[in-house]
Amino acid sequence: MKKYSELLSHPVTRAARTFVRRTVMVCAVILAVTFVTTISADVGPALHKLAEEQGTRYLERPLHIGDMQVRLWDGAYIFEDLRIDGLTPESMPFFTAKRIVVSMPWSTLFNRRVVFDTIELTDWRMHVEVTRDGTQSFPKLTPRGPRGPSRWTTTLNYVYAGRGEFTYQDHNTPWGIVARNLNVTVARPGSEYVGQAQFSDGVTAIQGYVPFRTDMTSTFRIDGGRVLFDRIDLKTEGTESVLNGDVNLTHFPELMFQVKSTIDLPRMRQLFFAGDTFTLHGKSEFLGTFHLFKEPRADGTTRTGRELKGTFHSVSAGVNDYQFADLRGTVRWTPEVLRISESSTKLYGGDAWFSYLMAPLGTPGVTPRATFDASWENIDLTEFSNDRQLEGIRLAGRLSGHNVLEWPIRGFSARTGKGELHFVPPDGVTLMTREMPLNRIREAEKRGQPAGPFSPLTPVDPVPIGGDIVYAFGPEQVDLGPSRVATESTLVEFEGQTAYGGDSRIPFHVSSADWQESDRVFAGLLTAFGVRTRAIPIGGYGTFDGVMTETFRRPRIEGDFAGEQMRAWDVVWGSITGAALIQNNYVDVTDVVIASGESRIRTTGRFSIGYPRSDGGPEIDAQISIAGRPVADLRHAFTIDDYDVDGTLNGEFHVNGRYLTPVGFGKMEIVDGVAYGEPFELATAGVRLEGEGARIENIQVNKGSGRGTGAAFIGWNGTYSFNFDARSIPLESVAVAKKSTLPIAGLLDFTAGGSGTFDEPRYDVRGTVRDVFVADEGIGEIVGNLSIGDKLMTVRLEAASPRLAVSASGRVALTPELDAELSITVSDTSLDPYVRAFQPQLSPYTTAVVS
Repeated sequence: MKKYSELLSHPVTRAARTFVRRTVMVCAVILAVTFVTTISADVGPALHKLAEEQGTRYLERPLHIGDMQVRLWDGAYIFEDLRIDGLTPESMPFFTAKRIVVSMPWSTLFNRRVVFDTIELTDWRMHVEVTRDGTQSFPKLTPRGPRGPSRWTTTLNYVYAGRGEFTYQDHNTPWGIVARNLNVTVARPGSEYVGQAQFSDGVTAIQGYVPFRTDMTSTFRIDGGRVLFDRIDLKTEGTESVLNGDVNLTHFPELMFQVKSTIDLPRMRQLFFAGDTFTLHGKSEFLGTFHLFKEPRADGTTRTGRELKGTFHSVSAGVNDYQFADLRGTVRWTPEVLRISESSTKLYGGDAWFSYLMAPLGTPGVTPRATFDASWENIDLTEFSNDRQLEGIRLAGRLSGHNVLEWPIRGFSARTGKGELHFVPPDGVTLMTREMPLNRIREAEKRGQPAGPFSPLTPVDPVPIGGDIVYAFGPEQVDLGPSRVATESTLVEFEGQTAYGGDSRIPFHVSSADWQESDRVFAGLLTAFGVRTRAIPIGGYGTFDGVMTETFRRPRIEGDFAGEQMRAWDVVWGSITGAALIQNNYVDVTDVVIASGESRIRTTGRFSIGYPRSDGGPEIDAQISIAGRPVADLRHAFTIDDYDVDGTLNGEFHVNGRYLTPVGFGKMEIVDGVAYGEPFELATAGVRLEGEGARIENIQVNKGSGRGTGAAFIGWNGTYSFNFDARSIPLESVAVAKKSTLPIAGLLDFTAGGSGTFDEPRYDVRGTVRDVFVADEGIGEIVGNLSIGDKLMTVRLEAASPRLAVSASGRVALTPELDAELSITVSDTSLDPYVRAFQPQLSPYTTAVVS
């Protein structure tokens, strides 16, 4: 025992013990650093326990060493399975290392210098965590209180820590990082320590957001208890950042970094708003600082504070289909709040400002809420319409507004908010009001309809628009306050509720100075909402008061309307009143009355708003009653103007099918009519619409004391066919006879029939005139045949009586020149009776016979 005691008190042994103690202290400091990790070793098994006790005492944390070896011939110390415990025995160890090799020359000990040539660590792990009460697991690295003077110096030349892993977990925020494949190199080429650190395939997790990969390379130098990073290249999913700053290990986790980042916005949306459906586009540049620090709480505890703040800028960014140019602002992110402020952007030719707040963060049991507050001015509606590629309609004017949107994080369906929109039309545009601009309407009527065929397309030029919309919204619906939108010829006033375009109830009023413009705008809006609709030829002015229900894409509109100078199918029908139900691109009308002078048209039924219909459904199904309407209007509406029949029409019709090829049936009468220049008192007929045309059956015509019967088919393609028989038509009622200067009497029987087109007619007329008298002179019977075809009229005529025998035949070309070839034969015909008809003073004894 005495020799052992002398050995322990020997100066070399005491120096070795001092060396061991200092080595443990220095290595513990190095081990605690993220990028510099090492520990000292004992010189033999006898001091194993002493090394663990000294390390435990210095770190104030249990230190365990599995195995210790020393190679005296080369000054190399080997430590295996080294572990520094965490905050509690149950916690994850603060540090573990599979193997540590320390190379140190013995010769420096004799002049009181401890020199580590090389320290190498492999397969090591460091875990740092911050509990909810602010306690952090990083052990004490420097002695407490002031250090006294020491005659010993310690020098470290080179450290390499490979195949390591560093984890940091803040349970208060919460957030954490796992740095895998971590390699750290530290060297002392001169008077200061410099180093490099890098890791790959790391993972960062912030609160409940999607974890993302993290890779890093860096260079640094060590100044006392601070690690000064010259440059950190940090890559995460969606960001590339360059950082510089320092980590204060004496007050860990105190750190401050200057940050410059390029951010991929689509990936950021996927990571931090994974539960939402909106999309982001573009890139953003961020310049600011990241500060991690300890701060006291009111209850005397401490917590780890965090602050990221700076400015961001995007040359071009997008949310969903909306594009933002020159987007910039400031951001501040702490454990309690994320705030974006002083933000602005160029938006479709105008300016926009917004702020975003997400708070409170990190409060147990409290769901953070997000608030997005945006304002905009002078948005160019034409540029907006073009960018949105609105199908069916484009707008002109400027838009300003304000919108506030709030929602719980990861619960956007519970959103609430309010806002307002203000539309200003281009300069010089006069918007429609409730008061009808009759002078402007009259001027438009004088200009007449545009030349050429009607176009069913929705507006081509941008539609000037003005008005105000006020709204508030919650999770289930949007409440519309008293609002109005107007174009030059249409005013719409409305308020009500809609379940985001779904279940709706919106009372409204429409004043239109031009139903054609209103129909085009309405069809354009339906098309823009995804219900492809074409305009129909319609005109006039009036009002509509109704209620819109159901969805915007398939609205149900019910109300009452009134109009003047209503035009459809290129006919002005007059004033109109009635009730309508609009749904699925149909108008169901009830008790509609169209009045013009003494005429009345009454209808109840269904009419398609546009045609042809994409669903292939019928375009019309209506009952129509007509009283006192000029036939010319109906002929023009059905594009059969060449069918030369006029008069006053009365009738009852049921029409369905398609506008251009309707089917149906009815009955009609024409009073005081004229057919191809021949007047008649009354004509009645049954009507059957057969898609390709109208079949007129059981025609009954009264002309004087005579009667006529027949049937006809009129095709919508300009074709026709007919047959007609007439008996005992008084010759004096025929238009030709009425033009004679002498009274002509007789009875006309004829049969007519033919088929062809109105451009190239073809028909035959065979007739007989009985008991013909010219004045008091009898002619007898006249038989004739008239044929028209191939633009040629062929005539045959024979007149016979005891005193007359005349026949004629020939043809006339139906051309502008009317080239004719006629032959007339007269046989034993007395002329004197007919001369006396014109010259009564001729002697009764004068006779003349001609052949």
